[in-house]
Amino acid sequence: MIRIITTPCSLVRLQHPFFGCAGTDEKAIINLLTKRSNYQRQIITDSYQALYNKDLLKDLKSELSGTLSEVVEGLMQSPDVFDANEIHRAVAGLGTDEEALIEILCSRSNAEIQALRAAYERCK
Repeated sequence: MIRIITTPCSLVRLQHPFFGCAGTDEKAIINLLTKRSNYQRQIITDSYQALYNKDLLKDLKSELSGTLSEVVEGLMQSPDVFDANEIHRAVAGLGTDEEALIEILCSRSNAEIQALRAAYERCK
């Protein structure tokens, strides 16, 4: 279980469960992640790693399932890694999802495409 604690000074901390606690507060996870920018979610990820020496995304995926798990995984990725994964999905297997490729590549700046290219190479 992952529990979310909000301190009075609006700092957010994800906390490991204590023995005897059960369940995951999915609403709290949704509220935390959807009300933050990607940059803030990356800071949360880094803080979680520093506090617990664990990967937040792996812990979230182990607690969540189905579509919610997929959405959370997408939210927790940096934009370049998310785009790289989506491009990989668009060209994998039979056929190509040309709409996805066009949407991603035509709506990004040159700098974003360069970051995407580097992330795509790392994701292979």
